[in-house]
Amino acid sequence: RVYEPIITAVSILNTTNLNPGITKLVQCNITVEDNNGANDIVNVNTTLHLSTTNNYEENKNTVYINNSCNRTNNGNTANFYCTYNLYYYAESGTWNCNTTSYDLQGLTNNNYNTTIVDELYAINLSSYILNYEQISSGGLSQEKNLEVYNIGNKPVEVYVRGYGGTIPALGENLAMICENEETI
Repeated sequence: RVYEPIITAVSILNTTNLNPGITKLVQCNITVEDNNGANDIVNVNTTLHLSTTNNYEENKNTVYINNSCNRTNNGNTANFYCTYNLYYYAESGTWNCNTTSYDLQGLTNNNYNTTIVDELYAINLSSYILNYEQISSGGLSQEKNLEVYNIGNKPVEVYVRGYGGTIPALGENLAMICENEETI
């Protein structure tokens, strides 16, 4: 008799918190049973994707694919350990770990489980201090650049404000006075 490979479990963390500016290792574990024995199970293909996506081509924003998961066999059961490196800019929302199992007779089975990819608001600066050095009264400083990078998965708006006067905690030497509502 020929049996199909039944996916009895798909497990993934309920919530995935991404790491600012780098990848986050996410693992989806799949258990497949086949009464013809674990050796009858050829493989599983898994796709980790945003549940609302319509395009399943890997793009690192909404779709990740893993067709080479690690595997262990035990009797009629094969366990697959599928890992993904989610980039910090992967869209937030409900994601599915969707899997298909295949056996030697060409029979298949599908199953999935979900995780919530949290929103990540994060920025990075090219420098933490802009030092204009000492400038004589009425003088102009050299132009200084500060780059702001979004290292999260949500859009951010950045507002920069100069200040003048006395702010004791920061010291007067760091103060900037802008006349006539000029911008920095």
